[in-house]
Amino acid sequence: MIRNSELAVLTKILNGALLSKYLNEDRYRLEHNWYGLKSLLVGAGEVLLLVGARSGLEILYALSVSKDTQVVIVEPNATIQKEIAASISRIDYLDFDRQVVFCSSLDEISWHIINKTIGAVRVDVAFFAWPAVEKLLKNFNIKHIAGEFDPCDVDPLSVFRTCRTQTKSFWWRVVGHPVPIASASPEYRCEVSVVVPAYKVRPWIDRC
Repeated sequence: MIRNSELAVLTKILNGALLSKYLNEDRYRLEHNWYGLKSLLVGAGEVLLLVGARSGLEILYALSVSKDTQVVIVEPNATIQKEIAASISRIDYLDFDRQVVFCSSLDEISWHIINKTIGAVRVDVAFFAWPAVEKLLKNFNIKHIAGEFDPCDVDPLSVFRTCRTQTKSFWWRVVGHPVPIASASPEYRCEVSVVVPAYKVRPWIDRC
């Protein structure tokens, strides 16, 4: 878990009207491992893909942890891109132009990730679209994926089954549910169904 003193230093670097909308929430998320322990950690020279830039705090944290990380950000809002660039490009120990790449859509990332391998992916709930995420999992070798989605948009079981076979590990928060969908197993495991008989409760079965 990142220390409060480290977050305080990183938070002061980021300035911008739009960035400030997400900054406190992002700080809380980093403090409490909102997307699990692996969401922003990649190996030396690996790519971190962020779908939705938010405040930029995750970008700054990832770059501070590993100086060799390349961060690819899918963010269609040009103002957010400019505010993050203006804040982070001033840091002396970072090579901003080499380490940070902005894309307007997921379709553009293949231009920047030539070897088709991504160390970790984080998908913000506001940018979650299952067909696009499914395509991403199919076309790239992704070691870890994390994020948040609304179960009204996709069946959580479909997300679980797809990620189980396409990634080494995953951690998904499901809106309205306290327990995430997660797995860190390197091997495919058989699926087990548990059937619990329920008698004379048909009118209430959808609440179970």
